[in-house]
Amino acid sequence: MFALLTGSTGQGIVDSFESQPQLAEVFGGAGQDDVLRSTLSAFLAFFAMAVAVHAVVSINRLNHEEDEGRTGVVLATAVSRPAWLGGSLLVSALSSTVLLLVSGLGVGAGAASSVGDPGLVGAFTLASLAHLPTVLCFTGLAALAHGLRAGKWWVWTLLVASILVGLYGPLFDLPGAVLEAAPFALTPRAPHEAVTLPPLALITITSATLVAAATAALRRRDTTA
Repeated sequence: MFALLTGSTGQGIVDSFESQPQLAEVFGGAGQDDVLRSTLSAFLAFFAMAVAVHAVVSINRLNHEEDEGRTGVVLATAVSRPAWLGGSLLVSALSSTVLLLVSGLGVGAGAASSVGDPGLVGAFTLASLAHLPTVLCFTGLAALAHGLRAGKWWVWTLLVASILVGLYGPLFDLPGAVLEAAPFALTPRAPHEAVTLPPLALITITSATLVAAATAALRRRDTTA
């Protein structure tokens, strides 16, 4: 619903930028369509940050499951540790994918109804998937924290720092190296920016590596009975 409301402000965004051209430079747009896509692409990235929070929370529940003794009960059956972790990762990945698609659909539908361009629905719905590798990267981090039983604070620190840099980094004129290294900055702001394979492939490989490390760590450590 919030995504739909955000998209529905499309015409208002265009009107605001026409009266205050300097705002268009902040969001990297020039021209009505460019300004609209640039601004709503930034909002779509904000929704992706919220989905990343959901992903971390969904994996962190494994710590609670273990503390309550339910993990030990399940692992006492024929279920292996990789299967137990993999099932939770799959649920988290699927739910995150759905949330991203719903966010993109909402933004696109709202914008389409506002400016009368039905093509925005498909454009923003597909563009939302560009953020999935980054969300899965934080899913992998949370899984690694569980596998190592190393605490959750450092995962939340990295996630919150990434969100703050993504939201306020340009406003505080942070060094370019910091802005470019932030996970959410590595993802193209589609559909305003073209989606290129190298950064998404890099993030996807990082996610897979984190999951593999989490699985190996969980295999080696003792679980709470």
